Amino acid sequence: MKFEKIYKALTWITLIGSITAFTRILQTLYKVNNFHKNGIKTSLFKNTKKSRESCNIQQNSILNLSSNNKDKNLIIIIDAFPTQILYKKLTGKESLLHSKLSKISEYSINSLSKSSSTVESLAYILADISNAKKGCTYPLFGGNFTPNFINSSPFFSSSKSICSTRDKSSIGWIKTTSFKLASELIFFNSYFKNKYSYALNKKVKRCSLANTSIPNQISNWISKNKEFKNYPLIFHDVYFHNQNDTNKLELYEKIDKEYAITIQDLISRIKEKKLLDNILVLSDHGPRVNKNKIKLDALSEEQNRRGFFIYYIPVENLNKSYINSIKKFELN
Repeated sequence: MKFEKIYKALTWITLIGSITAFTRILQTLYKVNNFHKNGIKTSLFKNTKKSRESCNIQQNSILNLSSNNKDKNLIIIIDAFPTQILYKKLTGKESLLHSKLSKISEYSINSLSKSSSTVESLAYILADISNAKKGCTYPLFGGNFTPNFINSSPFFSSSKSICSTRDKSSIGWIKTTSFKLASELIFFNSYFKNKYSYALNKKVKRCSLANTSIPNQISNWISKNKEFKNYPLIFHDVYFHNQNDTNKLELYEKIDKEYAITIQDLISRIKEKKLLDNILVLSDHGPRVNKNKIKLDALSEEQNRRGFFIYYIPVENLNKSYINSIKKFELN
């Protein structure tokens, strides 16, 4: 009798788990492919010849320049990290990351994107595509670009990445999934949401520049793949984005310090070994802090939604084409 009850309970848990997993997949597909009322974004079915022709990466854009086979380039994207000015507005302190990048970069800019959506904003910043509503969005740009992600995240990944956010064991997967399922329950959902958030952020940090072991992993990976032709390398870091989903301003200083230390370490290793030619560190949009969390003036609120920064760091020789490409984003 007890066995039958256990069997029925497991059957229901499996059913609920399957439905939850399926709805999460649909939610992710909708979020990525249908931002607001726009059309399909990254679906391979949309990558027709007509789509590719209308989604061409523009000449002298950052992505066009960094895809040059003569140069070995790295693009680091820190998803949703605030601009230097906004960081101080939100925390009352100077950003250590921005301070360090300002000192070692050849040129930098703080500006406003055309959108507060990652896929549309990066189409504008990286490829100079102002109207990304026809499927011309990051990272595929209507089938015109094959991204080489060197890290893995819940949003963007590659089979050859140096690290993964996936659970290394079935036990870990079951544990994380259990927290996710429990967080959907009516009772005790806030407790399990916190548990799930902690487990997820721990996995994401494993493959983030907030992890102090990552600079060594990246430099070793590049050293072993010197003949790798698919440039630029892209490290899309979503750790801050994941943490900021809860609008925890008290975490800003901690994450800022972690990024500052590891990114400086990574750049030092690359320069010392002369592994690459150019490095670009940028964000895609603002942290989108809830208006109820902090009051901002009109300009700061725009920075909060659409603000982004770019730091250009040549490893040896300065390439003025990058500076000219970045300068066009200057605010009048």
